[in-house]
Order: sequence, then C-alpha cells, then structure tokens
Amino acid sequence: MLDQMFGHLPPNEKERELARRSAVYFADRFPDNVPLLLMHGTADRRVPISQSEDLAAELKRLGKPCELVRIEGGGHIALKDGSYREVDGLRKRWLERYLK
Repeated sequence: MLDQMFGHLPPNEKERELARRSAVYFADRFPDNVPLLLMHGTADRRVPISQSEDLAAELKRLGKPCELVRIEGGGHIALKDGSYREVDGLRKRWLERYLK
C-alpha cells in the first residue's frame, strides 16, 4: 500500500510522508485521559499488526491509557472475515466500562 501511495517518491520523502500519517509518530498528542481500544486482526493482509503493536507500545511508554486486542484470524474488515461479532462485543464492553 505504501508503494501505491508513495512509490514515486525518493526514500527520504517517502519516510517523511509516512511520519505525517502514522499515529505512532504523533502519539504524544493523544489525550492523557481518553482510553483507547486498538483492535487488529492477526490475519490482516492490508495493515501489518506490528503497526498496532508499535502504537500500543508507544502509547504505553508515554503513559497514555490503551489496550491492544488481537482478533485471532481477523482480517482488515470484520464484516468480511466474520469477526464482527467479537469486535462489536469488545467495543460494547469497552464503552460500557468507560462511559458509565
């Protein structure tokens, strides 16, 4: 996907564009008091799970509340791979936990 978006750019410009779009590069700007739920399918072929792992690690390093849940066998789109029930349940429990 990066090559589709930035394949025509020299490597240094490509890296600069990636840094502008990737949340891990601006995780310090996330709120300190808003817990984030990151959900990522282990079979996602579009976005590597390492991106969510890196973001979760950076948020935790910065002391920002977050949780990363790996959806076993989940792909990029929950409706297509059938993991939507699990995703919906996780989202519902997360919201109930923090919005009460």
